[in-house]
Amino acid sequence: MRGKAHTAPLTHQINPLTHPNTMPTPTIIKTLATHREKPFVSVVTPTWNRGAFLPYLLYMYRYQDYPADRRELIILDDSPQSHQHIIDRLTNGTPEAFNIRYIHHPEKLPLGKKRNMLNELARGEYILCMDDDDYYPADKISWTIAMMQKHRALISGSDQIPIWYSHINRIFQSRSFGSHNILNGTFCYHRNYLKKHRYDDDCNLGEEKSFTDNFSVNPLQLPGERTILCISHSHNTFDKDFILGASTPVNATLTDIVRDPLLRNAYLSLHNATHHQAINHQAIDQIVLLNLDKRPDRLQQIREELALLHIPPEKITRLAASEDQNGQRGRRQSHLQALRLAQQRGW
Repeated sequence: MRGKAHTAPLTHQINPLTHPNTMPTPTIIKTLATHREKPFVSVVTPTWNRGAFLPYLLYMYRYQDYPADRRELIILDDSPQSHQHIIDRLTNGTPEAFNIRYIHHPEKLPLGKKRNMLNELARGEYILCMDDDDYYPADKISWTIAMMQKHRALISGSDQIPIWYSHINRIFQSRSFGSHNILNGTFCYHRNYLKKHRYDDDCNLGEEKSFTDNFSVNPLQLPGERTILCISHSHNTFDKDFILGASTPVNATLTDIVRDPLLRNAYLSLHNATHHQAINHQAIDQIVLLNLDKRPDRLQQIREELALLHIPPEKITRLAASEDQNGQRGRRQSHLQALRLAQQRGW
C-alpha cells in the first residue's frame, strides 16, 4: 500500500504576538441588536507532543477578530516534556497578558479526560474547541457565537468538513453522517450544556459520541467551510486516510482558503517535507499501482517515476483498475480491490 508522507517539523516560525505587521487585518464585528457585552469565550485545546504546531495555534487565536478581552485560550498538554518555553517565547514571558493559560500534565491522559479537565478550567459562557493542528478563519469565534445566539443553540458544530491532505496537496469534503453528528474540532457549546453532558473519561477516540449522548442531541449545524480546514498529516491522532475513499474532492485549493502567507507556507512545508528526505523502503510493505488495462502508457510512466525514486521492483504490485462510467465509483471499487489484496497478503 502507498506509504504516508513523513511530517517534518514546521519551520519558519516567527512570533506573531510581537510582530503585529504579520497579522491579517481584522474584520469589523457587527454588534448584536442588543447592546449587552459580548459573552466571554473560552477556547480549549488538548495537545500532546506537538510543540511545532503551538506557534500557529497561538497565531490563529491571536488574529481572531473577537474582542481580545472577551476570550481566553486554555491549552492542556500531557506531553512527556513541557512546552511552556514555547508559550513564554511567543508571549514575552507573559501569557496572562494575552489571556492564554498553558497547563502541563506530566502523565499521559485519555483524550476524554483531557477535554473534561479543559471544560472545568474554562471560565467562558461559551466554550469553543480548537485543535492544535487545524486551520481556523479569523472570524471563527465571532461568527460561531453570532450564529449560536441567533438560533439560541446550546451546542453547534459541523457534520461534514473540508480536509486538506498534505501528502497529495488536495482538499476533500468528508461524507455526511447525519444531522445529529458533529465533529469535535468544530464544537462550540454554551456552559449550560455541561450541566447534563460530559465526555467519557476513558475515551481516546471518537469522544463526540459520549458528549452528545450517542449523537441524540440536536446541534446547530454550521457549514464546515466556515468552521475549519482540517489538516491531514502523519502525526494526526486519527489517520484521516481511512475516510478519504468516502470523501468528495473539491475544487478549492489550499491557497484559496488559507490566505494568510505565514500559515499557508507552514502547511505547504508539510506537503514538501519528503522532497529532501530519503525514502525508508523498509517502512513500505508494498506499492500498489492501480492502472486501467487500456492505459499501458500510463503504467510505464509510473514505473519510470518509481524507478527514479529507487523503489525496489519487488515492492511494486500492479492491479487492474475497475472501469466504470461513474469515475468516483470506479475508484472506490479499485481501492476496495487493493485493500482486499493487502489483507490477503498481510501488507
